[in-house]
Amino acid sequence: MNEDPQVPNYDLVQRIIRSPFSGSKGPLSSARFADVRYNLEYEHTTLGPDWLLPEKWYEDEAKRQEVHRRFDSVVMQGGGGKPGNGAGQCGAQRDGQRKSPWPVVGRVLRLDRDR
Repeated sequence: MNEDPQVPNYDLVQRIIRSPFSGSKGPLSSARFADVRYNLEYEHTTLGPDWLLPEKWYEDEAKRQEVHRRFDSVVMQGGGGKPGNGAGQCGAQRDGQRKSPWPVVGRVLRLDRDR
């Protein structure tokens, strides 16, 4: 990791991958719309335990922007889920029902190999 100093995907001091979306151009701080839609449709993440995903949100420009902002806040910046830990909840939440019990970590993925 961090073989190229121009592409800081990994923080050696904090021992974290800087973004859920990293690559040869470096970490993204804002998700692409295709990534937002894919991750929500296939229930790889949610936008928080108290946030219901509007039906057909991707067809309405205002809802699309609202969902994208929320995704960036919760998943990319770790601003949702439980305060302070960057975690959202995995599995899409529609009509008040979460579909999967596994937590997903947004923004911060710790690599603790010593455990």
